[in-house]
Amino acid sequence: MILYAIELIFTNKAYHGIIIIMMNNKLFLILFFLFIGMTGLAAAELNGTYDKDYKVQTEFNRISEESVVRVTNGATYIMSDAIVDGKIIVEKGSRFIAEKDGAGYLVFKRGSHTEGIDLYYKLRSSGVDEIIRKIPMTLDEIWACGNDELIEWVCTIEFCYSSELQGWVSTGPSHLQNPFNEDLTMYLNDTYEEDHKVTTQGNVIKAGDTLLVKKGTTFTMTDAIVQGSIIVEPGASFIAVRDNAGYLKFEKGSHIEGVDLYYKVRVSDNLVFTRKIPMTLDEIWDSGDFKLIETVKEMEFIYSTNLKGWVTKNEVRFVNPFNEDLYEDYDIVLTKSGTQVLEFECNSLTVKNKAKVVIQSMPDYWGSKINKSITVQSGASLTASATNGHRLQLKKGITVKGLPLYIRFNNELVSVDKFVADLWTDTIFGDKEYNTVYYEPSVKGWVFEEMLDNYSMTTALREKIEKQQKKKKK
Repeated sequence: MILYAIELIFTNKAYHGIIIIMMNNKLFLILFFLFIGMTGLAAAELNGTYDKDYKVQTEFNRISEESVVRVTNGATYIMSDAIVDGKIIVEKGSRFIAEKDGAGYLVFKRGSHTEGIDLYYKLRSSGVDEIIRKIPMTLDEIWACGNDELIEWVCTIEFCYSSELQGWVSTGPSHLQNPFNEDLTMYLNDTYEEDHKVTTQGNVIKAGDTLLVKKGTTFTMTDAIVQGSIIVEPGASFIAVRDNAGYLKFEKGSHIEGVDLYYKVRVSDNLVFTRKIPMTLDEIWDSGDFKLIETVKEMEFIYSTNLKGWVTKNEVRFVNPFNEDLYEDYDIVLTKSGTQVLEFECNSLTVKNKAKVVIQSMPDYWGSKINKSITVQSGASLTASATNGHRLQLKKGITVKGLPLYIRFNNELVSVDKFVADLWTDTIFGDKEYNTVYYEPSVKGWVFEEMLDNYSMTTALREKIEKQQKKKKK
């Protein structure tokens, strides 16, 4: 913007625009007053042929109407800024870049010319969304088109360098709705046997079309609405330019092979699982499950370098769309003393580091399911605030170590720590998958809600319980 303002001064145009810029830019005030006080002030002139790597050291540069900056012989030319009235020619194999991504500054005036440089513009598609499109005309074609509005707009675009696009992109979106009257939908298909990087946005893979990535090829995606098919052969890669980039959305009837899709599901305020989708898209569309189909259609996927696949941008909340065992690999390990909130369910629960843990009651759920094991290490403890506090739901057959367990028999609390395994194989719990225990402060242990009498268990278990009672009385 500073460079453009200097251009206005040199051409004696739009003084009111200069004043606005002056008010908003302290650096420009300094430059302005230097200009007023120094008749010799002028921008640096860029010109010449560069067959070796070169970095522009000056600022406020110009490439005048008769000047040509030519980059040859595979050289890299690193630009700071320039107002371009003349020509920039970059031969094949050479580069015209900025020092870093998002840096550099170019403004092209009417009659300027470029070769070997890709120019991109931003277009506001809807709301705050922007898409980036390659300018589909050469500068020569734009100056010759006779469309004064388009010409004036191109003359005011400020371009900075994009390493992702390997070209120069406008710093802001177009104020024209569709300046080049393009079909803004880009259709992706074809077979790719060499590495390919998509640079367009707003892409679609139409129903009936197939994007095929052959073995050994890396295909780098920006975005796509997928109605047709994506097939990635073994040994090929279908990625985005960086982690958390890219965008894929699948419509009913679409098909994908060779790409792993993951979804995020929130099971509580504090816990989100990331899981591989356990069905193919074909299976989902053919399932007849309207709710599942609509859920998948709404998913938006971005690339994950960690997963080497595509994961939903936002999580599904408090549902289980694929009816999976979400907690099969989830373990809770408590290492600090104090009040703790337990999640709804876990594979195993461990208390270590001599932590004294009190489980906090939760209004949304009254107990936590433990599916495989509970371990309270020596010196640690696991309690609840009161008898009516948070419950533990023990899955039949789990291993329990270090957690004091009791059961009520003939109105007495009997410790069952030494024969928990017998409880799971006895008849006392019937077909119940989970059995609930509550904390009892009087014995500093956990008590099964299920009570026993002489008729609710086998003789072998009753003998063990009676033996335990005798030890207690001694």
